[in-house]
Amino acid sequence: MLAILLLIAVSQTPVDSPTGLFEKGRFSDALAALGKAPTTAPDLLLQGRLLLLGNRLDAADLAFQQCLAIKPDDKTAILGRAEIAYRKGDYPLAVQLYRQGGAQEKAAQLALFGSTRPYLVKGPKQTVVPFLYTDPLPLIEARVNGVKGNFLIDTGAGETILDPDFAKQVGAHVGSTESGLFAGGRHSAEGLGRVDRLQLGALEIKNVPIHTLSTKAFSAAANGQPVSGIIGTGLFFHFRTTLDYPQGRLIFERDARAALAAKGIAVPFWLAGDHFVVARGRINQSAEHLFFVDTGLAGFAFTGPASTMAEIGVKIPTAGAVQGVGGGGAVTMAPFAVSSLALGEATQNDLGGLYGPFPSSLEHLFGFPLSGIISHQFFRSYTLTIDFTSMTLTLVPGTTG
Repeated sequence: MLAILLLIAVSQTPVDSPTGLFEKGRFSDALAALGKAPTTAPDLLLQGRLLLLGNRLDAADLAFQQCLAIKPDDKTAILGRAEIAYRKGDYPLAVQLYRQGGAQEKAAQLALFGSTRPYLVKGPKQTVVPFLYTDPLPLIEARVNGVKGNFLIDTGAGETILDPDFAKQVGAHVGSTESGLFAGGRHSAEGLGRVDRLQLGALEIKNVPIHTLSTKAFSAAANGQPVSGIIGTGLFFHFRTTLDYPQGRLIFERDARAALAAKGIAVPFWLAGDHFVVARGRINQSAEHLFFVDTGLAGFAFTGPASTMAEIGVKIPTAGAVQGVGGGGAVTMAPFAVSSLALGEATQNDLGGLYGPFPSSLEHLFGFPLSGIISHQFFRSYTLTIDFTSMTLTLVPGTTG
């Protein structure tokens, strides 16, 4: 009954209202429809959420504070402010707000830092880290507290992930656990903690938040090499980060504002939560949708929910099903053909899709539809730059190595 009532409530939202536009993923239009100075708590809350998606942190914080001045117990606004403090690296404030909003596990993790500032960076303005392998997924070498390990690169990962055995070996501090969402809608418990030092080539990053999750099964995505962990968007957020697939390298630039703008196809994106990079794209002859830029789907370009499959006229595959491995365990998957796939104006043809890995709960997790995941095979012919200052993805075509 609750689900039915919720569906009715959503369906009655006028599509051209700010909330209706938000629920359609039309974020710029929703902000414009709100006007510059909303006055009600719901409108201020929505304004804060939209500004946070655009990584406009100070303006988002002001909107959330104005909402809380009217409705002091609004947990969405409280947790919005916590996310802002987290992105800014103000962990003492984030701990206070996460506790107030009921996110006790996250608060416990960040409390491990005390008053220590996270992500303290030392090194050159630009650091290039070569891929050990590019396929099935990029693999690099890194050191944690001086101990060398192999790390997969995956924009679908949040904070840096360490295998529990590797975490013990390097002396990571783990203080709480939470349930993570993985391929196929599977869940698995993750430890939450911190490490003192992460080294990527000449780049040294001190006080790094981590998750712990078994990565032993991921060796299949690393050409059989042992995998000590995964590095993803939680770390990339602090740099202008480039995944150069054609040249087989990962590039970190410390000063995004001073970096030269890449010449390529520019695609605006938004950041939902702590690591969900979402941008507009199309599959086959579909309308434009929001896709999650998650580069960790080894060997394939796309996965999506049943609703997207129905729109593009692809019957949910039943033949050729295979067993794959995600962070939450085994996942049953079936391949299908993708005639064309686009992210902004970047387009690739004749790619492979995989039905099954997309978690059904992800489709409406943030209150707007995520219609699929665009992944490794699509990006394999590009240099992909993620710039959190301009909130722009830049794709430069190259020759696949």
